[in-house]
Amino acid sequence: MDAPRRRARARTHGTLRWLLVASLLLTLVAAACAAEPEPLPTHTPFPTYTPLPTHTPFPTLTPQPTFTPFPEPTATPEPTATPTPRPIPTPDPSAPVAYVVERFELIDGGYVLRMGNLTAWGYNSGDRIYGRGGVDCTAGNPDIPPCEGESPGIVITVKVGDELHFPRITNPSRVSGRPHGIFSDELGFHIVLAPDQESSLTFRNSECQASSCGSFHGVGPGTYVIDDPIEPGSMGRFVIEVVAR
Repeated sequence: MDAPRRRARARTHGTLRWLLVASLLLTLVAAACAAEPEPLPTHTPFPTYTPLPTHTPFPTLTPQPTFTPFPEPTATPEPTATPTPRPIPTPDPSAPVAYVVERFELIDGGYVLRMGNLTAWGYNSGDRIYGRGGVDCTAGNPDIPPCEGESPGIVITVKVGDELHFPRITNPSRVSGRPHGIFSDELGFHIVLAPDQESSLTFRNSECQASSCGSFHGVGPGTYVIDDPIEPGSMGRFVIEVVAR
């Protein structure tokens, strides 16, 4: 009998405790509602925006004037004197001419005339003319024979009063193994050369007594044959023709 009572008493005590708690909570809620609410702080508005001052544009730059350089002083050129050309003298066909031949060779094959820088008598500068065979078509190449066909040999034509110079007359041993010479009793010269000997010959317009000097003095127009005094006719044909001026 005591146990049911105790359980009934305990439920009664629990119910009372919940009622007290609920009563206390309601009191607190009522007190909170009765209290005046604190006012919210007044909102301070943001300051009014002050616009930036209007931008004043920079002034327009005035362009600098274009620099005009000072003109350089121009020198006035001195007038060039035009030289008066000298008149080219017309060669006098009647004036005497001095011919200079580069070399005259005496070899076993015959006479050889080397023109050098001289152009005359139908021959050109650089030509090599043979007493046997005429002009060398190869302009002096000793390994090629002269032109084919008939040839008058060496023919030199001068006028009365001209001069003719042979500064070198040679008998080269490389192509000659014996003495050779040239002579003319009418023109007054007589030259004989052993191998490797050398001489000269000049035809003047005055008397000449030396053996290496010929003379046209007192010689009239005509054809004068030059020959080898050792073996006449063996060196080919060499002729000097003298004509009136």
